[in-house]
Amino acid sequence: MRLFSRVVRLPLKAWLTAAMTLALCTDCAGNRIGMREAAHADYWGALAELRPENALKYSRTFSQQLFALSLRYMMEGNLELAEAGFASLQTMADDSLLRGGARVAYSAVLQYEEKWALLSQVPPLIVPNRDADRAGIERWAKAFQNVAPKTIQFPGHPVVLPMSLSIAQTPTIPVRIKGHEYHFWLDTGSSLTIVASDVAASLGMNPLISDTLEMVTNTGRVRARPTIIDKIELGPINVRNVTAMIVDERSMEMRETNRTGGAPRAAPAKIDGIIGYDLINRIDVEIDYDESKVRLREPASRRNRDPSSRNLFWLGVPVVRVLYTDGTPLYFGLDTGAQETFGTQTLFEKLELRPNTHESRKIGGLAGIASLQAPIVHELRVDVRNHPLYLRELLIYAPVYRTLVSLDGVLGADVARAGTVRIDATNGIFSVDQANGNAVSELIH
Repeated sequence: MRLFSRVVRLPLKAWLTAAMTLALCTDCAGNRIGMREAAHADYWGALAELRPENALKYSRTFSQQLFALSLRYMMEGNLELAEAGFASLQTMADDSLLRGGARVAYSAVLQYEEKWALLSQVPPLIVPNRDADRAGIERWAKAFQNVAPKTIQFPGHPVVLPMSLSIAQTPTIPVRIKGHEYHFWLDTGSSLTIVASDVAASLGMNPLISDTLEMVTNTGRVRARPTIIDKIELGPINVRNVTAMIVDERSMEMRETNRTGGAPRAAPAKIDGIIGYDLINRIDVEIDYDESKVRLREPASRRNRDPSSRNLFWLGVPVVRVLYTDGTPLYFGLDTGAQETFGTQTLFEKLELRPNTHESRKIGGLAGIASLQAPIVHELRVDVRNHPLYLRELLIYAPVYRTLVSLDGVLGADVARAGTVRIDATNGIFSVDQANGNAVSELIH
């Protein structure tokens, strides 16, 4: 699922859309398949190829140079410098396309840094003839602007927690709030941590504001209310001042769907809550499906700034860069709360793919179940940090939500069943290692 998502209607040409949506990359010398040379030898083409270093070479104005440089900083994890660059560009850039792109990038950076007071001052994007989006990030920022900063206390050693799989195959771990134990999903697709309304009521958690806002999932919108969790315990890891959402308990359930017939195979499963990317991005997380354990570590204190070794970026949503067999970089959203991995029409067009067949599928989410007739690609091989990953029976699906980036697809919970997945957002690391030490990981549906 995606929170803080909104429709972004900037007057961008089709080939420029990806560039203005914050995605970026540089040469990936560490990958088994080397990244191919950029297809365009000009500034806008380099941005469309998501290569800020190349864009810097072709910059003709100060604004172009600063935009490319700010993208590079964002890719390197240097959000402080990226914030400063985009803040300046959104008002002073001499090109309206750069101003619009910088405004979107600036909001995304502030969201990641949880600078709610600053973000609350950014004017929301207004769609003509419509009110401000209730799922817009600025609406949530206003609710959180007076909340004390989040803090995390690590015990000084790795923490190992038991893991179970939800009915949607999402990893689930035990958490403690006010002495009570609950089971929360680990969901990178949720921008914020979520608590079911019945759990919130039993813990005496109240909404911060009277207004009801919204969150966006892969099957529609769900009403939500902002709140604060004083402390969450992940084993001996203590997290304080956690901004969160309260969602109606009736929406906090998931049905398992058959991939062939699409009919539900079991009664809805209750979800106590969700650990969102706002917590996951501050922890070095290792999900071990073979041993049914989750290992949590404090990220390395010295951030990895080497662009060639970073393949996980915050671009308004968590995005993983993988390489196609010919070296074409592909950008997949990371959503461990999604039941399955899928590609988008962007992937079809970029790789000039043709579907092998069409199938009826049902996609589950907090907003319900969506039925669709979709094309299927039998096999797509990509490389993830030196490991081939075979995506089999890949669904081509256009989700109902739109994010800040033009995605080639979304890596769902099924990608991790190949073995052990590591997510270290601080150092830009996403890896998949198959059990038994093999180099090849497969997703077989």
